[in-house]
Amino acid sequence: MTFEESVEYQLEGIEAVSSGGILADCDGCETALIAECTQCCDPDAKVCYCHDEGHFSWQSCDSCGSNLGGDRHDGHGLIPKPGPWVNPLIGAELIHLSMCTDCLCYHANGDVPEDWS
Repeated sequence: MTFEESVEYQLEGIEAVSSGGILADCDGCETALIAECTQCCDPDAKVCYCHDEGHFSWQSCDSCGSNLGGDRHDGHGLIPKPGPWVNPLIGAELIHLSMCTDCLCYHANGDVPEDWS
């Protein structure tokens, strides 16, 4: 299975995957971000750009499924909510993802790793 096929398989049913800043008003983030991160968080915009520093983990990557230990970075995705609206992402469920550095670069820039297996 190629890297891109693995990402597609792991993220089946999840749309709008994003790396980077964490929404301060999503479940589990607001208290930690506002309390710990007063210099880089904008409570009015509800975004924090400094909270996503990589950390080592043995946890599998939520994006590609790699179970190799390495740096993990926070990300988010949306699970579309079925309904009569034109845009299925309206009212979608926001989920937290933990992704490896390869996936961080892939989702942010479209970079596909050369030596992924």
